[in-house]
Amino acid sequence: MLAPKDISWATKKHYLHHSNPSRPLCATLFDKCVLRPRKNAAWKVLKGEADGDKIIAKQTIQFLDNDNANMLAGRIVQDCVNQHLLDGHSFDAVVRYGMALFDEYEPRGWDDGKDERKLAVNRDEYDLVIKNAVDGIREAHSLAGINQITGETEILTQLDGLDLPYSGFPDFSRRIELKTKWSGVAANTKSGKRSAALPSQPDWSHICQVAGYWAGTGLMQTIVYATAKDYRIFNADNCERLTEQGLQSALKHIIAKCAIRENLLKSTDSVEDMLRLVEPDFKHMWAWDMKPSLVDEAKTLWGFK
Repeated sequence: MLAPKDISWATKKHYLHHSNPSRPLCATLFDKCVLRPRKNAAWKVLKGEADGDKIIAKQTIQFLDNDNANMLAGRIVQDCVNQHLLDGHSFDAVVRYGMALFDEYEPRGWDDGKDERKLAVNRDEYDLVIKNAVDGIREAHSLAGINQITGETEILTQLDGLDLPYSGFPDFSRRIELKTKWSGVAANTKSGKRSAALPSQPDWSHICQVAGYWAGTGLMQTIVYATAKDYRIFNADNCERLTEQGLQSALKHIIAKCAIRENLLKSTDSVEDMLRLVEPDFKHMWAWDMKPSLVDEAKTLWGFK
């Protein structure tokens, strides 16, 4: 029997497994190796799994939270679709449940009201997105020949050439992924919004995401996009990137990027040393979409402040 691999070079930096590497490396390392350990420690205190002040722990979690109106809306749709298709709750009931979740959300207070305006647009159309997501997921299962819909499960697999496991969470039946697209804020229009369009092809990051699922399950993958107006299904029949050849190509991309991460983890003794080997792009469109104080912390770690 082979002895287990020594992966302390990763675990001591709180990097436990790989996931979809489409996010810029600098932001991934800051999240996994700096922010997430603090959040996990705070959650342990709140759950009674570790000693500590629960009030401070809750404040820490809230401070580190980088939620936004689009992320919220996507989670609400996923939750409502699950409750309708998996748990048998009526459509009206899940829509009411979704509205309650919107009501609980506190928009960001540091982005000049952008998140608050986006919240209003998402709240206005989320019931339509849920309906189209439900219809799309049902049709996707029918096309795949799946009679019983199952929910999210973790796929943990070992990819060739990597020492750390690769983790992913397919939304339905280990082979169907749901993505939502939301209208944008447009103050110069009568409706106050710009309708979201369905993609003509899946986003590359989403292809990479499901390629990881395919590697762990051997099952051909499907991506369902839903907007307030309609839904669109992509699978191997209408998307070359979702064929075995296309998924294999995406998998090579994943392995190459994750190997770079492992080389960085192995070549340094501390998180700080590792970060200094990666050039951060603090002007990236969405990678650093977080509280200014957290961005300042990252800039300090990299020596820019």
